[in-house]
Amino acid sequence: MSVAVAVSINGWLVLRPGDKRLSTGTVPGTKIRLTLRDVCLPFFLALAADYNTMIEPLSLGRNDDGGYAFRTSRESTRWSNHASGTAIDLNWSGHGSRNLANRKWWDLRRNRTATDEIKARYKIVNWGGDWSDRFYDPMHWELKAGTNSAAVRGMIMKLGIYRDWE
Repeated sequence: MSVAVAVSINGWLVLRPGDKRLSTGTVPGTKIRLTLRDVCLPFFLALAADYNTMIEPLSLGRNDDGGYAFRTSRESTRWSNHASGTAIDLNWSGHGSRNLANRKWWDLRRNRTATDEIKARYKIVNWGGDWSDRFYDPMHWELKAGTNSAAVRGMIMKLGIYRDWE
C-alpha cells in the first residue's frame, strides 16, 4: 500500500516511521511514553493522564500502551488511525481489542461515569468501547473523522493543556 498520499480512516495523512511530525512525551503522573503526531501529542497525553487518575492506573507492562504504529487497520485494508499518529491504546493487557469478557468491568457505574466524563471533556475523540461487539476495543481512543489540526489546537487551548510532558 502506497503512503505517498495515503490517509488513515479518520482522514489524516499517514506518517512514515521517523517523520519529523512525530513526537514522544511522557503521560503526566506516570512513566508511560507515547509517540503521536506532534499537534496531537499534548491532547492525548492529557487524556491518558485523566484515564490514569479517573479510570485506572496505566500499566508499565511490556507494550501495554501506545500511539503511533505504521500499519493498516485490523478491521480493513485502510490505514489505521495509529499510522497517522491520531490514536492511542491504553492498558492493552487488560482491555485489548474484542475483549468482551471485560465489558462488565466497563459497565460498572464508576468506570462508565469516568469514561463518559473523559469523552465529554475531550469531545473530538471516539472511544472503542462504544463500538459493536465485532469491533469492541475499549483500550482504543482516536480523533473523530473530520477533526483537523485547528480543532485539536482549539481543544488544547480550551482545556488549558500545556506542553510540559518532557
